Amino acid sequence: MEERLLESEEYYKTLVETSSEAVLTADTHGTIMFISYLARFVFGISPEHDTSGITILNWIDPEEHERAMGRMHGILSGYSQEEAGEYRLQKNDGTPFWGELSFTPLINTKGTLSGLFIKCRNVTERKRAEDEIIRVNRVYSVISQINQMIVRTRAEDTLLSEACRITAKYGKFNLTWIGMRENDDGPVTPVAWSGSDERFLTKNRLVSAGE
Repeated sequence: MEERLLESEEYYKTLVETSSEAVLTADTHGTIMFISYLARFVFGISPEHDTSGITILNWIDPEEHERAMGRMHGILSGYSQEEAGEYRLQKNDGTPFWGELSFTPLINTKGTLSGLFIKCRNVTERKRAEDEIIRVNRVYSVISQINQMIVRTRAEDTLLSEACRITAKYGKFNLTWIGMRENDDGPVTPVAWSGSDERFLTKNRLVSAGE
């Protein structure tokens, strides 16, 4: 029986080590019990680095701790579904990256809950691509809205103020403003603006071209 158990453990360890995803196991407190070779690579942990006593939170951005802990507690308690979620993670040296984590209850040979089976994927490049698509869509939205506004508006003051409003709203900017100068060496004077942080215009000195 013991021999078959050892063979089974070795078999599953081989499966984990050859998996295309980084795999970790943690006890019910989140303390790491096992970390695969690929997981070490993803988190920048050298083979000789001892992970004893380290929790999974060590590689999760502090601002994400509450959400991650809530997720783990929910999985362990049985009231949360097992599904992947995106988190801001960090490598062992503190380098940030985006990762997709999934938590599954870990059941031991006695059939009782012993911790969590955790899978991780680095999705930084995917997030960058998604963010770029969002940025481009915002730019096109701003251009489209301004073009429509120009067709129906003739007053210069309205054109400028509406351009700022549209850019702030559809471009998702905290503040947009338009400034003009009377001559090449004069200071820039705000003539229209929109946003939630208009204090910038009074707190920051707008320099002239010669400065």
